[in-house]
Amino acid sequence: MTHEINPTGVLDVITEGTGQRSYTPLQGWRLEVCSPAILINGQGSHTSASVSGWTVHYANTSWLRPVLVMIRGI
Repeated sequence: MTHEINPTGVLDVITEGTGQRSYTPLQGWRLEVCSPAILINGQGSHTSASVSGWTVHYANTSWLRPVLVMIRGI
């Protein structure tokens, strides 16, 4: 399904703040998150994210430190 709609599997990109987002459950699929580590002025910058069922919890996101929410088949 995602290969026809979106070959990257990226469902959402979170670019602001701290909090949580819930998504509609889809049978046969699961959520994954990726929070890329980057250097800003030589300093490490960290965004954290985790998945609990169909809810993504995230902290310290910005447009420079986004969280990628991806969908994968089980």
